[in-house]
Amino acid sequence: MQNKYIADTHFGHRGSLKFENRPWQDVEEMNHELIALWNSTTIDKDSVFILGDFAFHAEPQEVMDILRQLKGKKHLLRGNHDKFLDKLGFDCRFFEWVKDLHYIHDNGKRIVLCHYPMAV
Repeated sequence: MQNKYIADTHFGHRGSLKFENRPWQDVEEMNHELIALWNSTTIDKDSVFILGDFAFHAEPQEVMDILRQLKGKKHLLRGNHDKFLDKLGFDCRFFEWVKDLHYIHDNGKRIVLCHYPMAV
């Protein structure tokens, strides 16, 4: 089991293809490839800490369909684009938990997890 960290996947976000210079033709290809990349480095026993902006402009059912396909125990640190969390029909049980801030010990170090930048 390993801890994994990822942020700003922006599943479902067409605009990210252009302004983030992502290499895919459309959002469907992007979602498919992001899922494949995720699953190629993660096993079901891994804990995956998502540091916000998991999905953007995505309906609850779309987000849940993506989450069903992703390996690992998913923990979400809420980002400013994670509006799907507040929409009727989204089931938060796809995440181990959803928080704004979390402290973790990993590899002998204390780490603060949050989507937003923090002053030291």
